[in-house]
Amino acid sequence: MRSAKNYPEVRGTRTGYMIRYTCPQCILENVIVNNSPKDHFKGERTVSCRSCRTRITVLTPKYGA
Repeated sequence: MRSAKNYPEVRGTRTGYMIRYTCPQCILENVIVNNSPKDHFKGERTVSCRSCRTRITVLTPKYGA
């Protein structure tokens, strides 16, 4: 399911229970720490950069794909 708003899309990578992605505006690497396995395996999530506060849609590979 896609987001209703059109934010820039970037690919994230999974590392343990963290998801790493790079902001396209300020080129800063950000990290999302997931508290539950259900959150970890979502296909996409909308986040904001911790530096410039740009809203981004982070796409992550589906488990087993």
